[in-house]
Amino acid sequence: QEDASISENTVEYTPSNNPLGYNPLKAIILNRPIGWISCYYKDKQVQHVAPFSFFVNLSQHYVAFSSYTANGFKDSQLDAEESGFFGVNTVTPELAKPMNLSSAGIDRDESEFEMAKLAAIRGEHVPLVKDSPFTMVCKYIKTVNIGAFALVIGKVQEINVDEGVLKDGVPDQQKIRPVTRCGYEDEYAVIDQLINTQRTE
Repeated sequence: QEDASISENTVEYTPSNNPLGYNPLKAIILNRPIGWISCYYKDKQVQHVAPFSFFVNLSQHYVAFSSYTANGFKDSQLDAEESGFFGVNTVTPELAKPMNLSSAGIDRDESEFEMAKLAAIRGEHVPLVKDSPFTMVCKYIKTVNIGAFALVIGKVQEINVDEGVLKDGVPDQQKIRPVTRCGYEDEYAVIDQLINTQRTE
C-alpha cells in the first residue's frame, strides 16, 4: 500500500486554471450513493432503470438525482416528469454488474430491465428492482435546472426493506454492503466496515 501521507506541495485547481486536465471534485466528495432510478414509460408499457452517481437525501422526506442534459434529456428525468413518480433501488455487490449494464444508452422504447436481465416488481407507480434490499417510491416534485444539469426532486412516499438485512429492527449496513461511486469511470466501493463513535452532545 502506498504512503498516504500529505505532501507539502499542492496543485491549485479552478475552472479557469486547470493544471490537472480534469475536474477533481468527483474524486474528493466520496463516497457518492448511487441513485438507481426506475420509472414507467408509455403508460407502464416500458420499464426503465438507470444509475445516477449524483444522488442525495435532501431532507427527511426528499431525495434528488442530478441528470446531465447537455447531450439531451435522460429517460429517467423525462419519465419522472411525465409519470409523476420515480423509484430508487439500492445497489449491492450482486447487483453491480446489471446496474452497470443499465447505464447503456439504449432507445427509449427499450427496457433496461430486460436488457440487463433484471427481475422487476411492477408497482402501481413505478417498477422496482426485485433483488434490491432497499427500494423507495418517490412522487416527482420539481426539476431545477443548474447549468448543464437538471436536479430532479422527489418526495419519498414508500420505503420497502428486506427483513433479512435488519438487525434488531435496524438496517445493518454490513449485511446490505451497498455499492457506492468513487472517482471516475470504473471506480466503485463497497461499504462493509463501520466505525462507531459516540456523538458529542
